[in-house]
Amino acid sequence: MRRNAHPEQPRLSIAAVVLGIVCLLLGWFVHWVPALIAAVAAVVTGILALKRHEGLRPAAVVGVVIGAGVVLFYAITIAIIVYHYGQFISLMR
Repeated sequence: MRRNAHPEQPRLSIAAVVLGIVCLLLGWFVHWVPALIAAVAAVVTGILALKRHEGLRPAAVVGVVIGAGVVLFYAITIAIIVYHYGQFISLMR
């Protein structure tokens, strides 16, 4: 028989913070692709924790903020690379 999580147990909030920290570490030490995946997971998990009104609401917010910041950072970085690549190709013609 499966038990449902009690509202006092902030599992999703803690998972959001852990995923946020993991995405930062993956981005610094491993590669940007797993970091981006972990960042999206942190955002989704944090939003779910906020919607379910779990305890440790600040932890869920921190997970969402870290994850969204990492996603925004990589989106801007990729946009800059694509822009400069287009500029480089036009110069080569």
